[in-house]
Amino acid sequence: MSAEQNKALARRFFDEVCNGRKLDVAAEILTANHVYHGPLSVGPNRVGPEAMAQEVAIYQHAFADARWVVEEVFAAGDDRVVVRWRGQGTHTGELQGIPPTGRTVDVQSIWVCRVEGGKIAESWEVWDALRLLQQLGVVPAPEAQPAEPPGGDGQAALDPAALARTVYAFFSNNQFDRVLELATDDVEIAFIPTGQFFRGKAGFLDFMKGFKTAFPDIQIEVINQVVTGTQVVSEFRAWGTHTGPLRTPDGEIPPTNRKAEWTVCEVWQVRDGKLAGLRNYQDSATLMRQLGLLPETA
Repeated sequence: MSAEQNKALARRFFDEVCNGRKLDVAAEILTANHVYHGPLSVGPNRVGPEAMAQEVAIYQHAFADARWVVEEVFAAGDDRVVVRWRGQGTHTGELQGIPPTGRTVDVQSIWVCRVEGGKIAESWEVWDALRLLQQLGVVPAPEAQPAEPPGGDGQAALDPAALARTVYAFFSNNQFDRVLELATDDVEIAFIPTGQFFRGKAGFLDFMKGFKTAFPDIQIEVINQVVTGTQVVSEFRAWGTHTGPLRTPDGEIPPTNRKAEWTVCEVWQVRDGKLAGLRNYQDSATLMRQLGLLPETA
């Protein structure tokens, strides 16, 4: 294909899949084994048109009036295309555990594509996810940080509800370092179903990776939140595919490759704008039944 044809192919993805909301057209533009390298929200599956379509659908749901504006398209050789685009919209739907805020956002991105046999076979993308969270108000913008923030660690404090939603969003996207920045050094996690305790940031990381290892594509959707002073209670829905070993006090449960969805309730204690402790209560019986490890109820 010529350079102009390659540019038109890339533009078509934005015109028809993103803005035209024709998600099935992704299969006409991307190869069956297209590989995506970038901040994918839907989990570790980065192969195929369906994964890209699902990624776009997440933002179409969260921003009903979303527009992907292609600002520039460059072609290099006979197989490379670079797209500079801008995403704009109003946050009217849930976005990975973040309830609708009614705020408008404007983010920018660079998308690099490799074309093979008339379709996009591989792509790389970088976009400012932090700026998106700042515009939604769940992460403080630099200009909003006080000269002497609480705790003296250089971060402005989030309110407890926003703190929890932000942590869940970072966890869903495997941004463990960002989660740990929002926890105190002596944070303590109590996992009520097994009576286990995880202490300090190292323990917190171990707790998170335990679930992410078992369910690499695990996602969280906040259903309800109640705030009382420095405490927040969050009820959320978790779902994912059991493709890794699930650790328990009695040993590891081998992957079942089954999909599961269960309800979790967490009680958080917040200190100086950071997570100091949480108690996790969840419907483990329902989870085990969906994994085929307990008999179905009558």
